[in-house]
Amino acid sequence: HHIYSAKSQAEQSLWKLGFYKRIEEFRKRHARMSEALNDPSKRQRASQALETLTTSFSRFLDKSVSFYASLMGKLAAACDLKVPGYSDQGFSLADVERFRKGGGEL
Repeated sequence: HHIYSAKSQAEQSLWKLGFYKRIEEFRKRHARMSEALNDPSKRQRASQALETLTTSFSRFLDKSVSFYASLMGKLAAACDLKVPGYSDQGFSLADVERFRKGGGEL
């Protein structure tokens, strides 16, 4: 039931379970690699590793947004909810892209 979900903070729990740990791991690794850029003997290797890490994390975020949009659509359909930007075909590509770039909620 959606009232129970809101009271039990189900969305926040799912977010922490599926995404938060990976984001924190990225932040820690990014900080270590960025610090290594200051050491001339480690700069080239750190730069390459940082680029790989950033690309990988970007893919993770893209997949996360797609998953979240799909989940929202399924919840909307199952609970007969009206979700802005969502139709029977899912969210519009423009809405997903806006969300992906940090432009608010779907």
